[in-house]
Amino acid sequence: MPNSLQYKANAQAPNEYTFSNAEAVIYAKAVYKPEIPETKNLAQFIEDDKASFLSNDPGLVVIDAGTMHDKKGRHYKTLEFKPSADGNWEQSAYSEEVDGDKNEYYLVFVLSARSESGYKATLGVFREFITSYE
Repeated sequence: MPNSLQYKANAQAPNEYTFSNAEAVIYAKAVYKPEIPETKNLAQFIEDDKASFLSNDPGLVVIDAGTMHDKKGRHYKTLEFKPSADGNWEQSAYSEEVDGDKNEYYLVFVLSARSESGYKATLGVFREFITSYE
């Protein structure tokens, strides 16, 4: 699936599906740090994202899902988001990156599934997606 210019994200859905009709999707965003100067570090970026999730579903259960590493050795802090009722099961992985021009970004990879079974079935693919990122 092509990059989404509107959402500044790269969205992936299984073959034969679209982002809107797949049981589970993976998307990645690189957030340019100068566009959010009030955010001072990765920990604050993660807390702000978590607060955004909770504002949409105050009963959401947020679980620390540990860390992962990509091919370049970057650490990713991961959080699991379990809906309180109807809603998507999600896992987000957060890190930072500096590109070749010294531009700094927060990285966010997200697995979003319509059900717990879809979430669990896609979790391995999500982890592979991150660990193979360069």
